[in-house]
Amino acid sequence: MFVTFEGVDWSGKSTQAALLAGWLTAEGRQVLLTREPGGTPVAEAVRDVVLHGHDMTPWAEAALYAVFPSAESRPIFRELLDEGLEPHHVNELYMQFTEKPNIAVDISAVHNRKIESLLHHRSQIGEEAADFVSKFDAEAGKEAGVEFAETFRAMRFYNEQQEAKADPAD
Repeated sequence: MFVTFEGVDWSGKSTQAALLAGWLTAEGRQVLLTREPGGTPVAEAVRDVVLHGHDMTPWAEAALYAVFPSAESRPIFRELLDEGLEPHHVNELYMQFTEKPNIAVDISAVHNRKIESLLHHRSQIGEEAADFVSKFDAEAGKEAGVEFAETFRAMRFYNEQQEAKADPAD
């Protein structure tokens, strides 16, 4: 499983990722918590420039992210290879808030918990934001035939060899 947290700077992504990693670990799951860019001295320096660079243009920031896709790079995470963990190839990417979503996830059973979590960030998000999110999720749910849903645009990155392995005829 690959989980990513997206959001604006300082919105709590690292905090939520750490909390989820802790919970999954407590449930007996093996977890690798990373951040992009990050994980090596060079990557941490790039991250520092992105987060704290005073003269950084949006184009420069986009270029830094574009040239630093390290998830599949064996030399970047040498210590993980020693632990027997191979680099992870991302096969699917789910993007939220796109014009043409093609996946709907029924969140009816956890919608109240989602809203409660949002309200714990009162310094950043007010009651009106929680109301907006509830209406947004209800509209997505209506389109999906459930009470509440989150929608995503799923992109799949398979190569021919992976597709052949997934063929049930094999």
